[in-house]
Amino acid sequence: MPADQYLARLSCRQELNNSPLGATVPPYVEALLTQRYAKSTIRLYLHALAHFGHWMEAETLRLESIDAALTERFVREHLPACTCSMSLHSGVADTQAALRYLLKLLAHQRPVKSPGDDPITAELGRFGDYLQNICGVAPQTNARRCKDVRALLAYCSGAEPLVLSPLSGAQIDTFLATLIPRLRPASLRVMCNNLRSYFRYRALLGESTDTLSATLPRVADWRHATLPKALSDAQLEAFLKAFDCSNPVELRDYAIARCLLDLGLSGDEVAHLTLKSVDWRNGTLKRRLVPLHPSVTEQLRAYASRRDQLVPQPACAQFFLRDDGLPVNQRAMLYSLQTLCRKLDWQPRGDHAHHRLHDLRHTFIVGRMLRFYEQGIDSEHAVLALSTYVGHARVSDTYWYFTGVPELMTIAAERFHRYALGASQ
Repeated sequence: MPADQYLARLSCRQELNNSPLGATVPPYVEALLTQRYAKSTIRLYLHALAHFGHWMEAETLRLESIDAALTERFVREHLPACTCSMSLHSGVADTQAALRYLLKLLAHQRPVKSPGDDPITAELGRFGDYLQNICGVAPQTNARRCKDVRALLAYCSGAEPLVLSPLSGAQIDTFLATLIPRLRPASLRVMCNNLRSYFRYRALLGESTDTLSATLPRVADWRHATLPKALSDAQLEAFLKAFDCSNPVELRDYAIARCLLDLGLSGDEVAHLTLKSVDWRNGTLKRRLVPLHPSVTEQLRAYASRRDQLVPQPACAQFFLRDDGLPVNQRAMLYSLQTLCRKLDWQPRGDHAHHRLHDLRHTFIVGRMLRFYEQGIDSEHAVLALSTYVGHARVSDTYWYFTGVPELMTIAAERFHRYALGASQ
């Protein structure tokens, strides 16, 4: 059935035609029909697009505004509080699937610009490489930071040379003022953190960005209202001894645990490690140039040898695999962690209902801070280096871990006491 005939029978065709998506709908339907999607599925997808287009029209957004961040904002912010016509409503899962297909279609339709033709695109390419190879941030975080920085650069500089020195605090205030009416506090906090990350990157290139960073507002972050959850020395010892490395699955999980505990990698970084990520010769991980600790190298070699015996023809290039040759994802890693914690009869602490992979990363950071203290290393310089190593957008995110180490809290209290005495004299 041609797309025009299909659309003629659609109840929401008027909403689609009046929305910014009007010209995109026929090729969208043609693509779905070509790939033999069920008519019921196409109908659900089109109702989701009509809802999305109706929202875009109300927000005065154009077709060029559509990207992954905008669709995510529609799903996370608009759908839960939606008061639109019930005839346009689709389920969250159907809406997400419809919008993913729309993004895929638009990616093929939009012309690809050469980086040399667009200075902002070229700059974001360099910034993205820095985030991936130096900071090791997750791909989704990388894309979100680049999107927010693009918005700032397009607003303040357009096609002019990208030099931040002419920027003023007033310009940034005006830029943020255009966003505040449509951003929740949590989204505004993420935007400001992403811009601080970019200013830190430009500072590494020799530009003065302290004033620009200070201009960005500090939005309350309630994640830091509690103490970081880290394992004690006794818990860490019991945790590592609980693995049965004669079992191939637990050998794999033990190697993953060492990556989290000894290298401070995030669960996303471990899940995306590939065979080419491990540089055995130089003893590093190429993902973001992380030096391999001897304990990690030993376990990675042991696992790789066993993996190659059990899965001689894997279905992907990931380093950590399941028995069927498919990659291990974060959900599988989390399941293994929680199974082991139940085996040890550990109860979750704090505000979380379950143990988390990030608790192992917390343990790494707290352990490094305590080692700095024991070795007499200047904590201020050490924290800056550690913050860059783990990829924190703000150094204050790293200083938060002081609250998990009583010895470091004592140091912080002594320094504040000296500061207060100096200020009063």
